[in-house]
Amino acid sequence: MMADIEGKVLLLLAASDLSATELRTFFKTIDRLGASRMLQKIDAIRNLALSGELEAPSRLSGFDRERMSDFDLVISNVERGLLNEAGLSKAEATRLLWSELLGRGLDGVNLPSPNKIAFRLWLARVLDVVPESLVTHLASKIRNEILHGHKSPSDWPLMGSGS
Repeated sequence: MMADIEGKVLLLLAASDLSATELRTFFKTIDRLGASRMLQKIDAIRNLALSGELEAPSRLSGFDRERMSDFDLVISNVERGLLNEAGLSKAEATRLLWSELLGRGLDGVNLPSPNKIAFRLWLARVLDVVPESLVTHLASKIRNEILHGHKSPSDWPLMGSGS
C-alpha cells in the first residue's frame, strides 16, 4: 500500500490510540529534541524490548511523562531563579548561563546555540546535552551571585569573547 517511509510512519501513528493532542505533543517533542535524540530513544526502546525489560506501553509512557516533567521542572526552576528572583532578562540569563557552561570546559560546538531561539526551547536543548544537575547548579550560582551582591550581569564576559 504505502511503501515510502513517511507512509509507514503515518500508518503506525494512525493505528495507535493516540489522540490528536497527544500527536501534537509528540511532534513538538520531535522538534525540540531533534532527530538524533529521538533515534537514541528508539534505540533504547529496541534494546529494552530485546532484553525483555519492556513490559507494556504504559511503562514507557510513564517514563516519558516523568522525564518530560523533570525537564519542565528544571526549566521552571531556572526561569524562576534567573528571571523572577534575580530579575534578569531572558537575553541576560541566556548570556550568563552560556558563559558559565563554556567556563566549565563544555565544548561550544556541542552546546546548542542560544542565538535567535526562545529561552525555554534553548534550555530544553541544553538539557539534552548537559546534565540537569549542572544546569541547575550553574543557574543557582548565577542567581546567588547576583542576589547577594558578588556579581552583576555585566561582570560575566560577553558571548563570543572567548570566556
